[in-house]
Amino acid sequence: MRILFSVALLLVAFDCHSAFAETPPAKPPLGVPDDAQYFNHHWYRVYLDKANWRQAKGRCEDQHGQLVVIPDAATQDFVRKLADGRQLWLGATNEHSQHGKYKWVDGTDLTFQAWDHGQPSGGNEHYLEIWKKDGSWNDGVLNDAYVVGYICQWKG
Repeated sequence: MRILFSVALLLVAFDCHSAFAETPPAKPPLGVPDDAQYFNHHWYRVYLDKANWRQAKGRCEDQHGQLVVIPDAATQDFVRKLADGRQLWLGATNEHSQHGKYKWVDGTDLTFQAWDHGQPSGGNEHYLEIWKKDGSWNDGVLNDAYVVGYICQWKG
């Protein structure tokens, strides 16, 4: 009897969890591009548009979004798949830091990090980019010639 009760309790708990699990919206909200992709309460879109880091930041803001912020491993994996091996700007810089500390464009610290081996390398490289198929991070110069675009993000 106890086993039957435990199984029933587990089924009820699972059913409640399913009811509260996030269901992605059918389409992006007004102001977010129709082809943006939804993940974890945010919308994301890759722009294959040559721009330096500041221009990319401004273009995302002009669309009422921001350059992508990556707070955790799950978001990093999602962004890595979006980047698909392309070198793209991400939303962090240490440009105005006295101690070289990177911050996301929303003002938060980089609590999660995916730096490539030997990065950040410093010097005049102050802008975060995703590179390589593994999605590792690199610090790039403002006008990095290898960067082919950027990723914007909007709240869901």
